[in-house]
Amino acid sequence: MGALNKKVRIMILSVLTVILSISFFGGVKASASTTIIPDISEWQGKLTST
Repeated sequence: MGALNKKVRIMILSVLTVILSISFFGGVKASASTTIIPDISEWQGKLTST
């Protein structure tokens, strides 16, 4: 019975870890979504604001 109790405890802790990880990292907002980043994929010279 002790081994079963240990397995159940490990499973519960694993599920709680996954849930907490998803809730913590799921709320992180990417900073690039609001920042203007110049497209230099075909860069030929000076960068301008247009």
